[in-house]
Amino acid sequence: MKKGVLVYSGTPMMGRSVIRSSAVGLFDVGNPQKYVEKMKAVIQEKNLDWSFKLDETESDLEELLKEQTDLIVLLPGLERKFSYGNFPVEKCIQLNSLDFHSYNLAPVLVFMEK
Repeated sequence: MKKGVLVYSGTPMMGRSVIRSSAVGLFDVGNPQKYVEKMKAVIQEKNLDWSFKLDETESDLEELLKEQTDLIVLLPGLERKFSYGNFPVEKCIQLNSLDFHSYNLAPVLVFMEK
């Protein structure tokens, strides 16, 4: 089974606050947990050989590699705050604000159905 993860915070770096924004998920718009739940439901409905979860590593690429992650999905704004290291960039999807806030799963599903 292939593994996908939704990364919702940037990689901790010197000089940057590690406090996450409390604005994420207000008013049931743009909630990372809800995005993951919707993705899991569609994966099950389409019988795809994938698992999908919320990042539990605090954007630690080494941990994601140890978990043998096949797909990293980044929330809007993380393109410059996430360290890709030696993870293949073609296996990363950067969500735009509209896709994330409207829970549009299409960009991720296109990758998973290849």
